[in-house]
Amino acid sequence: MQSANLSQMLEEDSGQLQALPLGSASGGSGSGFPVLVAEAIRSAENRGKPCSVRLHRRGWASMVLGRSLYVWRGRQTVAVSGSVTSRPLPLICRELPLCVSDLAHRVELADLLLTPTLTSSGVAVADSSSVAAVDSPAAIAGCLSASPGGLLYYWPSIGQPASYCEHQMQQLRGEQCSQLR
Repeated sequence: MQSANLSQMLEEDSGQLQALPLGSASGGSGSGFPVLVAEAIRSAENRGKPCSVRLHRRGWASMVLGRSLYVWRGRQTVAVSGSVTSRPLPLICRELPLCVSDLAHRVELADLLLTPTLTSSGVAVADSSSVAAVDSPAAIAGCLSASPGGLLYYWPSIGQPASYCEHQMQQLRGEQCSQLR
């Protein structure tokens, strides 16, 4: 699979894509990627590095490229409550640093922690399309990532990439971490 097909594959609702070699990705206008992600894909220093991408619910996606985890919510149009008009949600994109490792980082070792949205009556709903809930700062995702060597990183909010906790998983005893469950 070539990375030139990455944009097309992201449009499919397959849930997860992996092991995409980077060659000549064509990010930018019309690519469907945020500028930060398109620039990382096109960067000469990232050529040949493995890239893995995962689609999440509510329009979120994540990509691991080298020692960086990119998390973004694509532009979506949501209906304004009680009306047929709609407005686009803002594009959110963050780069989160991953730890130094001799083993390749993979998107299977990262997961988004999407906060439940609230209805006007205060009831939590997992997949609400309410503008007030989805577009609020509280709807910003958190993230959990593990290195192949077992170092866990937790970001309560991707809006603050420098604010994270880390923890070494002792249970691995030299084994490689393969996925988060």
